[in-house]
Amino acid sequence: MADVVIGAAWGRRISARRKALGFSQARLADLLELAQPTISKIERGALIPNDDLKWRLAGALGMPLDELFAYPAFTPPFTPPNRERVAS
Repeated sequence: MADVVIGAAWGRRISARRKALGFSQARLADLLELAQPTISKIERGALIPNDDLKWRLAGALGMPLDELFAYPAFTPPFTPPNRERVAS
């Protein structure tokens, strides 16, 4: 489950950076010598890139590797505290 969340977060970050640079998925794929469907899968979180591809993506997108592939912050679900009513 965590891989799905991490992959989706990384994919959103890659997609946002690609769009900010004005690149299409096809353009990014060409820069990385990949097929466009591979970029689509990465951006959807369906494919987690290996270490080599992470470096290549970071370079093509002009971002530090640790920023592009930072782990998302996990927020535990809210659980209200158990409070007892005190009679006055």
